[in-house]
Amino acid sequence: MRRSRRRCGRSADLRELKELEEHIAATYKHLPSLEPQKLAPVFKALREKAPDEVEKLEEILKAADALIAGSGTFSELAPQTPDQGQTAYERFKAKADELVQKNAGMTPEQARTAVLKTAEGRSLYNEHLEERRGRVSLEN
Repeated sequence: MRRSRRRCGRSADLRELKELEEHIAATYKHLPSLEPQKLAPVFKALREKAPDEVEKLEEILKAADALIAGSGTFSELAPQTPDQGQTAYERFKAKADELVQKNAGMTPEQARTAVLKTAEGRSLYNEHLEERRGRVSLEN
């Protein structure tokens, strides 16, 4: 009977962590290198021990996410080329975003790595580098 209760408790904890991971991934999607799998246990522990502080932390992270989303900070990584429509970086990112949508629990970083392992992903990456080189040479 104790084992049964422990299993129920563990599965509830796992569900809670999974929900937290999904919440983090959806809420802070513009924060680079954020790993929901690593952050979820931290949020869970903080919510149990310091709920007020977690609220403040979440407010800060939301503000940072909004700032990055609206700032165009990463626009240099994906320069606009009007004659092509989407840049190679945008097409590469779309492939990675597709993987994240199809594979629950996959982080954007893991998806980008998976895309880079494909021939199409490597081709898009090389095309992106060429686009950046072209942009740099036009600006000089």
